Amino acid sequence: MPGGRIPLLLLVLLVLLACTGTWLFPAFNCQPREEKDLLSFYEYDKSKPLNPRLAPIKQTGNYTLYKLYFSSVKGEVIPALFATPRNVKGPYPCVLLVHGLGGSKEIYLDVIDLLSKNDFASLAIDLPSHGERGRRRMEPGEVLLVVAQAVFDLRRALDYLESRGDIDGVGVMGKSLGGIISSILAGVDDRVKALVIVSSGGNWTLITSGLREGEKKLDRKVG
Repeated sequence: MPGGRIPLLLLVLLVLLACTGTWLFPAFNCQPREEKDLLSFYEYDKSKPLNPRLAPIKQTGNYTLYKLYFSSVKGEVIPALFATPRNVKGPYPCVLLVHGLGGSKEIYLDVIDLLSKNDFASLAIDLPSHGERGRRRMEPGEVLLVVAQAVFDLRRALDYLESRGDIDGVGVMGKSLGGIISSILAGVDDRVKALVIVSSGGNWTLITSGLREGEKKLDRKVG
């Protein structure tokens, strides 16, 4: 980042995470029955083993980067990047980083470096049908399945962070599709203490239709 400045959204996240233990966002405006249904839908068995596999893959002056795999619901194994700051001993606050449509966990490497300079750990996963989990074109209806699975995957990521014993407070930053997923996560899991959403929201049918039209135009140009 030019001049080493912290982007505004990350600065907000740093401030919010300093206020651990306080719910910082108003409750969703929905009827109790709807809220109960949402919470029930995202219930899962926390007692099932995470089977974490953690291996260091890179070390810089600011952080140690690990490749992480852990088990989620429906037999999914989640690939992730986990980083801890080198210039401070734990426990650390941690930020879950959630990429957008067509992205991967690796797009957050610069953010991981920035967070580590401010003594934050970080964890970024690949969403379903992204990154190591297989890139492929999705129909509008499939996006909803990706969103649902990703919420479970991130709750399991919270389970992993909780199991480590060196994490003190977790915030989430999600971009685009990742922001939509992150907002649901914050609504169903009170372990999320801060939330930053970047460029999120919209009509999924229109968005994915626009993506398909863009792909068709690109195919015609290439052809």
